[in-house]
Formats: sequence, structure tokens, C-alpha cells
Amino acid sequence: MQSAKEELFSFIRNELFVKPDVVPMTQLTTILINNLANHGVTEVMTSSKKHLRRVLQTGFKDTLLFVNDKNGRLLVCPSSLTVDTVALKYHAVREELGVLKSETDESTVPKAALKLRQVIKSQDTGDEWPPDTTRACIPDALVCFLLRITDWRK
Repeated sequence: MQSAKEELFSFIRNELFVKPDVVPMTQLTTILINNLANHGVTEVMTSSKKHLRRVLQTGFKDTLLFVNDKNGRLLVCPSSLTVDTVALKYHAVREELGVLKSETDESTVPKAALKLRQVIKSQDTGDEWPPDTTRACIPDALVCFLLRITDWRK
């Protein structure tokens, strides 16, 4: 148990303090559980997870900050995380949200549907039955649309 905690402390020192960021406490708990599993501990007591905050507060004193979000989840960040850094990240995320909202406004979906309908109707598929399955009959525009909606981050 002690070596798993030391590995977690090492992660915090080498990752969280080097690149200050806000992480959920659940992420740190998962790291601890994975470290315990690597040391052969298969069953982790609930109290070990519940008292992790106290262990971190004792080990890192004032260098870690603990904040509850509006849903009651605990967030952890190093005290070295500056307000400037948080403000810049907040601004970037807010701009990205605005772009995503504008891309998915209510008029975009009907326009895309009408365009796809035109492309599909204009496609010459022939009058044969059963259709020839050796050639692709799915328009490129439809493939592009389906790829776009299944991987919205690109």
C-alpha cells in the first residue's frame, strides 16, 4: 500500500506540479487503484478511497488545492496554477464552445439533409434489379457526412 501511495505522490510531483492543471479526484483514485493492482492488491477497501483526500492533504500540505464543483465532484489542482492560466484556458474553451454551437445550429441539419437528398436523387443507379453490388452506390457526400457526424471532433 505504501509503495502505491509513493507512486501516486511521484505522479503528482512529476506530472501535476510540472504541468499545472485541474484534475478530478477520481483520476487520482484510479491511479492509486492501478498502482495497487500492479503490486498485487486485487481488493481495495472503500476507506482507502475515501481517505485519499486526507492522505494527500497531509502529504502535500498547502501545495494542493481541493475544490468541489457544482455536482459535488472533487477537483484537485496545484497551488502553483495561476489565475492567468485558468483564465486563458477558460477563454479558449468558451470560444471553442461558441464555434461548436454555431456549427450545429438548428438550420445546419436540415440544410445538410436537403443537400444529401439532392446528391442521392441525382445519382444514376440504373433500373436493374437486384442492384449490382460490385460497384459502390453510396455517394461520397454521404460517406463524408457520416464520417463527420461519427467523429465530431475533427
